[in-house]
Amino acid sequence: MQKHDLDFFLIGAQKCATSWMFYCLKDHPEICIPDKKIEIGYIGGEMFKEKGEDWFFDRFTHTGDEKVFGDVSVDYLYDLSSAETLRGYSSCPKFVLSLRDPLERMISSYYWLLRRGKLPRLPLNDGLKSLLNEAPGFPENIDSALEEVVRRSCYAEQIERYLHQYPPEDILVILYDEIKSDPLKSIQRVYRHIGVDDTFSPPSLSVQPK
Repeated sequence: MQKHDLDFFLIGAQKCATSWMFYCLKDHPEICIPDKKIEIGYIGGEMFKEKGEDWFFDRFTHTGDEKVFGDVSVDYLYDLSSAETLRGYSSCPKFVLSLRDPLERMISSYYWLLRRGKLPRLPLNDGLKSLLNEAPGFPENIDSALEEVVRRSCYAEQIERYLHQYPPEDILVILYDEIKSDPLKSIQRVYRHIGVDDTFSPPSLSVQPK
């Protein structure tokens, strides 16, 4: 593969089935993505800056039969600079964006971080008490441990950065509820969007990575 010539990016959002999509993308014989999903290894992130381009592109193993190359990380959506940064790594990329009801996403994120020891082991209402007691409107100050839990559900500003940089028709939005109700149809929409055989049924279709 040629550096600076990626075809697509699965950009998020967090806790919206992006890990499931990663495995379904990896199953497809016409798609090449990194061998392992490393969220913080995304282009432009601190790990990328520390380890360099060679490290990033060495994570791709391909046979020569693939038609498209891409990357997967929810931090592409959350990082303020990613939309601009990716211009240097693709001439006309396709984007895939998986979204979920923002409150459901926030709750899922809360318990995920709690299980990983990143938040105190408190019931949801107690853990979010500082937010629930706020006056109506978006809180100006958020406890640092809850910052990402809340901010990653504020999709509008994150998506607008991509809409300012790329044609809307190049950004495919898949809803989490669509994935749950018809996973095959959902992943085949993704295949079609990025330009590979959309009749393929991935072995990971029924896998629940997390």
